Amino acid sequence: MRLPIVSPPWFVRKTYGYGWTPATWQGWACIAFYVGAAIAGAFWLIPDSSEGVPVAYLAYLFLISVDLVLVSWLTGEKPRWQWGKR
Repeated sequence: MRLPIVSPPWFVRKTYGYGWTPATWQGWACIAFYVGAAIAGAFWLIPDSSEGVPVAYLAYLFLISVDLVLVSWLTGEKPRWQWGKR
C-alpha cells in the first residue's frame, strides 16, 4: 500500500542494491528526525556509559528503525534490487 497523496515520492530506490534514499526535503527531514531521535535516546536511556548499552536502548533503536522503514515504504517508490539502471 502506498500513500496516493505523496507526489513526488519522499524516497526513491537506490541506484545499486535494495532500499531507498531520500529524494525530497520531507525524506531528508525524516532521516534528520531519525538521527536526532537516536542521539536523544542515547542520552535518555544510557545515563551511565560504564555499564554498556542497555537493552532498553537497543529496543528503542529497533522501534524507531521500524518506523523509518514504514515511512519509507509508505511514501517511497516500490523497492526492488537495482544493478545501476533506473
